[in-house]
Amino acid sequence: LHGLSPNLGGIERYLHTLVHSLEGPDFHFDITHSDVGRPPALRDDFRAMGCTFHPVTPRAVSARRNRRELESLMSVGRFDVLHFNAMSASYLAPVRMALHHSIPVIFHSHSAGGPPSLPSRVLHTVGRASPAIRQASRIAVSDPAGRWMFGRGSWEVIENGFDPAPYEFDQERRRRVRSDLGLGDRLIIGH
Repeated sequence: LHGLSPNLGGIERYLHTLVHSLEGPDFHFDITHSDVGRPPALRDDFRAMGCTFHPVTPRAVSARRNRRELESLMSVGRFDVLHFNAMSASYLAPVRMALHHSIPVIFHSHSAGGPPSLPSRVLHTVGRASPAIRQASRIAVSDPAGRWMFGRGSWEVIENGFDPAPYEFDQERRRRVRSDLGLGDRLIIGH
């Protein structure tokens, strides 16, 4: 897996749900992260689920070291697939490295909008046209996220995962809560 940051956001929550739902002897997740010096969000939870972390030097610190560490990590043949989670196509080194070593790639778009800085927007535009993206299996959290990342190419929408069970309607619970609040059968409109 690639895409964790120290900031708890949608990617981190999605990956946590994914790993939790696939927890067991049939799956093992290795996670790369490049915010070295700052632990990834939910690190302890991921470790408790058996995940292994592989820090990679950020490209802004040293692009050469970043590529060398990715090469070292992916050349040993231990990965079945790279699930690359991204907000933009501005950084494709892990995707290119995985494909170079015949590791299938799932490229997962989590954003429908642009990076804030001009250099990142330029890199995204260039990266979006990369053959590496076309060689990957492409998924997105929504159609707008797919268009943002993949342009006119094809992709599958897999909405951010969550467990819907706690939100399912329960008539008995409704009756109990309304009774506890003294609402009876009156129409209540809340905001």
